[in-house]
Amino acid sequence: MCSVCLPLSKLNKTELIKIETTSAINKKMATYEVDHQSSVSRHDNKWRENIISQLHERNRTQTSCFSDLITLHNRLFENVNTLRGQNMQLTIANETLRRETSSSTGTSISLAHEARLLKQTEELTALHRKNGEHMQQIVDLNKKMQEMVKELQAKDTSLAECMETTNSLRLEITKYINREREYETINQMLKDEHQALQIAFESLEKKLRKAQEENRQLIERLKKYKERDAEKLNEENDNFLKKRQAKVQKELEDAARDTRPVSPDRSSLKEGIAGLPTTVPTKVSVTFSAHEGEVYAVKWSPVDRILATGGADRKVKLWSVIKGTSESKGMLVGSNAGVMSVDFDSTGTLILGASNDYASRVWTVSDLRMKSNRVGRARGTTMLLAPTVQRHYFRADPSNYHAKLPHFASLIGIGGYRTSGSMYYLALSATSKDRGRDVEGDWSMVG
Repeated sequence: MCSVCLPLSKLNKTELIKIETTSAINKKMATYEVDHQSSVSRHDNKWRENIISQLHERNRTQTSCFSDLITLHNRLFENVNTLRGQNMQLTIANETLRRETSSSTGTSISLAHEARLLKQTEELTALHRKNGEHMQQIVDLNKKMQEMVKELQAKDTSLAECMETTNSLRLEITKYINREREYETINQMLKDEHQALQIAFESLEKKLRKAQEENRQLIERLKKYKERDAEKLNEENDNFLKKRQAKVQKELEDAARDTRPVSPDRSSLKEGIAGLPTTVPTKVSVTFSAHEGEVYAVKWSPVDRILATGGADRKVKLWSVIKGTSESKGMLVGSNAGVMSVDFDSTGTLILGASNDYASRVWTVSDLRMKSNRVGRARGTTMLLAPTVQRHYFRADPSNYHAKLPHFASLIGIGGYRTSGSMYYLALSATSKDRGRDVEGDWSMVG
């Protein structure tokens, strides 16, 4: 009996110490809360009240999900405290009864009290066990709550970042929407301008077609007038040739009747040069690079040792060739295609060039300047001749054989190539009435 009572007394003392300690802590906490509330009321700062209200709000929001568990835990603590009080009372009663019955022989009453005490001890042990389980559950729930608080903080941080990203994206969307509206306005303006330009283009295209039709009609009329003029000039040329042939025939008859000796003059020598014997050259005297491409034409000056060359680089170059050396004397420009033929006049002061841009040009040798530019009608001028004798040649268009006379008395024309490859020349005399006019002549094949 004594062995049972001793642990119970010790246990009751321990529980009493715990109860006293708990009550002391509760008193201190109440005192701290009262002091804290009094200090807060003394300072009366809004920011502290704001912080406290935020803490209370956070406590309310974070503990609302555990309110049932906390209520149950508080009830268990109240039950434990009640049982502890009852146990304390029973322990005191037990000690009193033990003292009273120690001198008596009431064994049955003591046994009944011992049995009752043992039963209450077992109940107290079960309650302590349940209390420990509940405490462990509270610890686990606190850990879970801390983890959930951490997750909540992480989610709050992520939510704040997402809100910032959303705000920035909204600003960008607003900016892009404004830019899209500006682009739509500009696009509409460009469409209106394009429509206006399209209308203007259609109007100009109609005017162009009308002008082209008028131009075609004018060209046809001009061709008809040119053909008429050419026919008239051909008749005049035929009459002129007939008269000249009659005059030459008469002069020949007079010369045949005249038996006086005749001394040769320069004109007869010039006309007889064609009968002198010729030889093929066998030795190269001078070699030099004249043009940046092919060389199409060369011609010696009749008065100086000046050589004119024309090539594919659209230039006519003058060279002084003396004692086996060549020296550049100038360059004549103005052609829009390769120069196919060059020639000097009888005095050596003018030089004539023909190129594939449907034109022939005249330059002065002294100042290297262009004096005249004559444009043909078709595939380009292929050959030019300006001989020093009285017989001259036309510059001919190779597609319709139409000749155009320049404004120089010493130069009348040249010939050209047909599309079949044959070469033709047209010969007329140089008279004042033929200068600068379009004529239609008699052609004779030369090779």
